[in-house]
Amino acid sequence: MANARVMRAFLVLLLTTLTKAELTQLVIGDEIIVSYNGHEVFHHTRENPVITLGVGKTNYTENLGMFDIQEEILEVVPIDRLVRASNRTGSVRITLGSYVDPDVEIRLTADVYESSYLGMFNNLMTESPYNRVWLRLSADEDEKVYGGGEQYSYLNLRGRHFPIWTSEQGIGRDGGIISNVTDIGGGAGGEYYTTYWPEPSFVSSKRYSVVFSRYDYMVMNFSQTNIHEFYVHSDSFMLRMYVNDTMMNLIPSKAHPSPLPDWIITGTVLSLQRGTQEVLDYYELAKGAGVNVSALWIQDWSGTTETLFGHRVYWNWQWNQTYYAGLDEMITSLGQEGVGVMAYINPHLIEGGELYEEADGLGFLMVDSEGQSYKQDFGGFMAGTVDLVNDEATLWYASKWIALRLSEKEGQIVPFMRSGGRGSAPSTYLAWAGDQNVDWSLGDGVASTIVAALNLGLSGMCVTHFDIGGYTTQPPVLQRTKELFLRSAEYAVFTPVMRTHEGNKPEANHQFYSDEDTLTQFARLTQMHARLAPYTRTLVDACFDESIPAQAPLFLYFEDDLGSWDVEYQYMYGPDLLVAPVIHKGQDSQTVYLPGGGGGASWQHLWEGLIVSGPAEVEVATPLGYPAVFYRRDSEWAPLFEEIAAEFGGGFVPAV
Repeated sequence: MANARVMRAFLVLLLTTLTKAELTQLVIGDEIIVSYNGHEVFHHTRENPVITLGVGKTNYTENLGMFDIQEEILEVVPIDRLVRASNRTGSVRITLGSYVDPDVEIRLTADVYESSYLGMFNNLMTESPYNRVWLRLSADEDEKVYGGGEQYSYLNLRGRHFPIWTSEQGIGRDGGIISNVTDIGGGAGGEYYTTYWPEPSFVSSKRYSVVFSRYDYMVMNFSQTNIHEFYVHSDSFMLRMYVNDTMMNLIPSKAHPSPLPDWIITGTVLSLQRGTQEVLDYYELAKGAGVNVSALWIQDWSGTTETLFGHRVYWNWQWNQTYYAGLDEMITSLGQEGVGVMAYINPHLIEGGELYEEADGLGFLMVDSEGQSYKQDFGGFMAGTVDLVNDEATLWYASKWIALRLSEKEGQIVPFMRSGGRGSAPSTYLAWAGDQNVDWSLGDGVASTIVAALNLGLSGMCVTHFDIGGYTTQPPVLQRTKELFLRSAEYAVFTPVMRTHEGNKPEANHQFYSDEDTLTQFARLTQMHARLAPYTRTLVDACFDESIPAQAPLFLYFEDDLGSWDVEYQYMYGPDLLVAPVIHKGQDSQTVYLPGGGGGASWQHLWEGLIVSGPAEVEVATPLGYPAVFYRRDSEWAPLFEEIAAEFGGGFVPAV
């Protein structure tokens, strides 16, 4: 035993001396430890191999955009035998075999690239039937993990598994009554991990991040204490690992399109529908009340269809000149007032529509196993999907539009997307959180958009927004109240983009135009958002220049403050504003955590001027229209924040 300890110490010293770029490898028998920049990447033993191979088959069943993924694992083979290991400057090569299957060998390769990240991958060196791989990386018991794309339910992903598979978000998502009922009623109930935008990446409180480089279905499992396990539908994997002293430098850096123009971050986008006259009537009402309007989002410009789910867009992406008579003239007239018009489009085409028939005839729709155009039930109507993997189909679909890069309107037009995955961020100007319930639930209500924005920001998509008040409506269980609408709107003030949505059953929901008081309060909030625009401009620019999230978890700016790491429903709006939205019904006060660390921080409550030194927990009043917001007293933007408080804070009266 003593000789083994001496040999182990000698090997550590030898490898540290011989390797460069802080990539080390320690080998004792079948035990291997590889570290990068002081972080243990994996610790392979015969009992806990770094790689396991397997044979499996999977059945994917889709319904309403949700997927039932049924796995059958036929064979599991641990790759537990060390064949050989070698290393040179910045590079490790390990050949592994199996005591169970002596015929299989794989090579595990780890290389340092330009001293900026560790690239790691494996490849089979022998013929084999394996089509599944499990990879185990080292973990610490107290480690916290974030990211994974747009994860709505939990900020810290530790203790749970997350399939990386783009799907509908699901209605409910929390295992409660709503999700159970929608499951029974049509299989639309969600789970805590169902999401429109999953990403095979994460960042760790241990100051490293991992990004998987392939598109295979996988499950990231963070439920064990000493390992993170990644299950991949392949016989191989490929990843990059970054290690840094600062959390901000671990966010995946991705090239983004042009920054958002001023109009989208200054004014408010109103979602209006049901024909030209109704759109104009509500616009004039809003304008007359002082609502700061930047654009009108007209979803149903191509027509409408009524279903049991509610008022739906007719997915034939051509101007319906009967429903929207004079739309071209309206767009010109609004443009002269400085108000834009936004539309809606997706890659799906409603069965029976002109574009569907054309695409179907050309063979440009996705097909089923029998080669027939694959039609999906979208909740009251059937539609096909343009096969955008097919270059000809893509060119055909693009020919129906003027692509943004060809329009010479980049930096002026703003497309926003609901869904995505690995590789989507570089093509996305603005993300949208999707179809939240019009309720207060943490799993699928307004609160989930906070967690979604933070995780998506840590995954590299740094500007996102949401439907004010939510979308999914099912009366009498799910109906938007006046309180929910206004609480949601006051939170949206402190985000880059403020946008309404009527929901799938507008008549059941409280809207900005439902009563005069709501209209007055909403107008004030939109004006506040406009006054904040100079500060917001700096955040949006930092996003597009440096991938810094506009809405960030507290620890990204205060990582030395241990109390900031577990705060889920607050966020930093840039470096100088801390926002704690009201997320519970009937709540007239809010307990806020104010971080410190690194010399501490002095915070001032926006509305009543209370000054607090962090770290501290403080309770403040939150009357309707006055969310819990603090600013750093040493901020260069403090004069702007003081002006906003003076202009919009006169009605602040704490509840008795």
